[in-house]
Amino acid sequence: GIRNSVMSIFEVSDIRPGASFMARDLILGVDSFPVTERSATRAMLQWEHFAMRIVEVRGHHVIAGGLLPFQPELSAQVIDEVNLRADDAEVKIRKEFGNHTDPKVIRRLSLAKVLKMSTPLFSEAWLEGTVLDPDDAECPTLVNADGDEIEFIELHCSLARGTTRKHLRDLLNAAPDMEAASSRIWNWVAPAGEEAKYRTQPAGSILYKAQLEDGVLTLGTIELKGERLQASVNSAARAKKLQSRLKDILGNLVSEPVMVHQTVEQAMAAHRTNPAPIDQADLPPEVESQIITEFYDRHYRETLDQPIPMLGDTSPRVAAKTPEGKEKVAAWLKVLETGEARMRQSRAIEPYDFAWMWQELGVAHLRK
Repeated sequence: GIRNSVMSIFEVSDIRPGASFMARDLILGVDSFPVTERSATRAMLQWEHFAMRIVEVRGHHVIAGGLLPFQPELSAQVIDEVNLRADDAEVKIRKEFGNHTDPKVIRRLSLAKVLKMSTPLFSEAWLEGTVLDPDDAECPTLVNADGDEIEFIELHCSLARGTTRKHLRDLLNAAPDMEAASSRIWNWVAPAGEEAKYRTQPAGSILYKAQLEDGVLTLGTIELKGERLQASVNSAARAKKLQSRLKDILGNLVSEPVMVHQTVEQAMAAHRTNPAPIDQADLPPEVESQIITEFYDRHYRETLDQPIPMLGDTSPRVAAKTPEGKEKVAAWLKVLETGEARMRQSRAIEPYDFAWMWQELGVAHLRK
């Protein structure tokens, strides 16, 4: 079985922990088929990619040896490399079999021949793309709804002598763009009717924005901590705007702010060194799941009309209007599903159901 098999990249689905999974060969284009497997299925996630060798033994397909997890981007690179090598092999095979042979058969033979000799390609690609120097990986450009590159900035102000917390609360509560979240925390929100101004996204960037439950865009937060006021925003431009806004609202009741800056890369490095504890709310799993689902519904409903880098900076709705775009949209949805499953893997919360997105975008037939 091993002698007659080849190493390839497979997409997994319909995972039954401790029993089996469905595998689809992304290089040879073989439709999904069942694979019997116990241990690996306990860690697999829907739509994940793995480089592995699958062999048939007594009527059942099983994994021969180990398997290497591949991110979709790395899979695409390896698939492109294999196809380039197959182009050269195809010329020789066509001469051997003649031009009357079905081109699909010729291509399949060319890919199989390349895969027979390309096992080291998978391990080397996995080492370079997954294991070696993860800190050297380029971080994508993250922008907020203003189009500003993300930078985490805190503004620290001291209360002027004689200033009472009640007076500050009254002034902040009266400001139309300050929405109280508690007696000491306010959300700085986009002015009513001006949310449309905050929709700038440079090409090739990833958009991050926070919204309240009613969909209002949040620009930052303000918190009263003892004898000081602390504000948080995610860009230098917003820090300047908020500084000016606090001056308008509070006047000389607080000092000029001291600003503390942290880039995305610095925040990631700090998290790896000292991960922040997860704030576990005392909520039943079913209630927490409902809250998260409602948030994701709003988020993804809006995402369908936003430019997505993976889709060539077009929105999913626009991309889904062409056959080629539909394929890209299906691949994007699979990445979303895998990432979402990975986030919830260690928590007793039901995975988010993306089925409505597949239906709405007209790609449900590609969910296989």
